[in-house]
Amino acid sequence: GSIVPNYNLSKNLKAGTTVHMLGYPKGIGFEDGNQRVEAIYHNMSVSRDGLNSANCIMVSSGADHGNSGGPVFALVGNRLEVVGIVSRGDSNSELYNHLIPLANIK
Repeated sequence: GSIVPNYNLSKNLKAGTTVHMLGYPKGIGFEDGNQRVEAIYHNMSVSRDGLNSANCIMVSSGADHGNSGGPVFALVGNRLEVVGIVSRGDSNSELYNHLIPLANIK
């Protein structure tokens, strides 16, 4: 559809870049009783330039379970472009703080 992928940026993000996602962490937004289904917005900062030794984007804070598989966006000019997906958790926590860059799945 109208989601724009950015394969090159996905492997070259700079530390401090804000990335954005929408999802349903731990079911929030999906099962809020009588409220309408609405995805929850979350942002985080890239914690190092480029990719780590596992070819993942490292971020300063993680996304909770329920965001996995969701797209991760970065602002390019005045539009959001997809740079990755939430897919890898840290074995020391329940947070998904390793993002898979689109360049790895192209």
